[in-house]
Amino acid sequence: MRMKSLCLIAVAGLVTVAGTCFAGAREDYDAGVAALRSNDQKTAARYFEKALTDASAPTALAAQAYFSLGAISHGQGDFKSAKADYDKAIALNPNLAPAYGNRGNVHFYLGDKAAALEDFNRAVELAPTDPGAFVNRGYFYLTEKTFDKALDDFTRAIAINPKAPAPFCNRGIAYFSLGDEDKAMADFNQAIALNPNFALAYKNRGELYLKTGDEAKAKADLAKAYELDPRLKSLKKE
Repeated sequence: MRMKSLCLIAVAGLVTVAGTCFAGAREDYDAGVAALRSNDQKTAARYFEKALTDASAPTALAAQAYFSLGAISHGQGDFKSAKADYDKAIALNPNLAPAYGNRGNVHFYLGDKAAALEDFNRAVELAPTDPGAFVNRGYFYLTEKTFDKALDDFTRAIAINPKAPAPFCNRGIAYFSLGDEDKAMADFNQAIALNPNFALAYKNRGELYLKTGDEAKAKADLAKAYELDPRLKSLKKE
């Protein structure tokens, strides 16, 4: 069987801070949020760090600031710095579900699978209506080839948000790996219907067409995938 391409994990970057905060810290935090939404990570980090220097900043706000700093480092591939900030966020707010999900991804990339699964489980416990929590754990199970558990998590994510294409794509990979080609095809088709520019879904469907012997459709899908994202050529099976 050909190697399938994993679609997406969920990395959260912003969480709403509820309640009334002291003006200076809150203004700095809000400025950081605005900068992050504008993709100005350098400015965002500066404001989040400034908010943390205010000794009067409420614990909830400080936890969110550390979480956001962690997400910035995470997105830049600095996993050790990201973990340090997620650790601080969780120490301040042990119920901050997205921090567990993100830290689980960092543990996974750093090779600590046991810690990753522990964090993914905690994220699901704290946020059972967050599809991202199930996507993260499902992705973990998929990479560990625990396909039945992956199917369950992606199905739960789809039930929560049936308009997100990534869980369909990842569930299709699980079905493909289990040999259920019809269900895999249905999921890849749905992922593409939801996002016609979803390169990984085209690549996975193309590989499924290859397996089923439809070379013309496989060629068309793989060409589309590489057109949308040339980096996928490096994921070809040796």
